[in-house]
Amino acid sequence: MNSVFFYARRYSHISTDWNFATGAPTGLLHDAWNIRLVPHYTLGVFLVLTHLLLGARVVLLAHGRPSGRVNAWTKAGIAAAALLALAILSGMCGVHLLDSTATLAG
Repeated sequence: MNSVFFYARRYSHISTDWNFATGAPTGLLHDAWNIRLVPHYTLGVFLVLTHLLLGARVVLLAHGRPSGRVNAWTKAGIAAAALLALAILSGMCGVHLLDSTATLAG
């Protein structure tokens, strides 16, 4: 990843911001080249968070915490990591959860 960002900034003089990451202006889904990044971004977030959770599980078990409770928290954390990865990917694909034009009054 660093080589891509370094090349884009240094030699192509491209700003490596959110638009660069999401393949603007066409987006991730509407370009045959950009759609390959969907599993990359999704799995990247999910696997990094899961790796951290499993490391915390090993530490908790080594400190004598009850395995049933540790396993339950780990499973819940992995589910939360999956939801977060999907939420980030949704944002990168242009899904808006809140409509800025909506009002509470209706």
